[in-house]
Formats: sequence, C-alpha cells, structure tokens
Amino acid sequence: WSSYKLVDVIAGNRFTSNNYGSQSSTSSGNNLTVNVKTRGISVNKNGFYIAFRDQGACVSLLYVKIFYRLCQDTSIGL
Repeated sequence: WSSYKLVDVIAGNRFTSNNYGSQSSTSSGNNLTVNVKTRGISVNKNGFYIAFRDQGACVSLLYVKIFYRLCQDTSIGL
C-alpha cells in the first residue's frame, strides 16, 4: 500500500433504516445496517485508481457511486 495515498479508513458504524429512510431496506423484519459516506479528492493527473481493502470485517460493500466535475484549464496573467 505504500504506492497509494490513503484517503480514509471507514469503519462499519451502526446505522439502521430508521436513520436513512429509503436508502435502507428491511429483510424479514430486521433493519439492514447501512453506512453512507462521502469523500472528496483532488485529481491532478490524467487518471487515478480506487482501491478497497477488506481487513476481515463482517460487512459487505453494497455499491459505490463515483461522481466527477471536469473544470476547464484557465490561464490568468500570461
């Protein structure tokens, strides 16, 4: 992992469907535990990699949403 920049470690906190409404569902009457985390990074090269590391926790990665904003190059005072 030395060649990667660690952005964050996200622990499996306890959130129930009561906290997130439609983002959670129930199964057999039990609340589904869901984490919702948002992280921002700056990209200054032509590409980047995203990696996830499992350290043996009893959790599942349900989905990942990736959004980007492309800004045009701007030169001032040349």
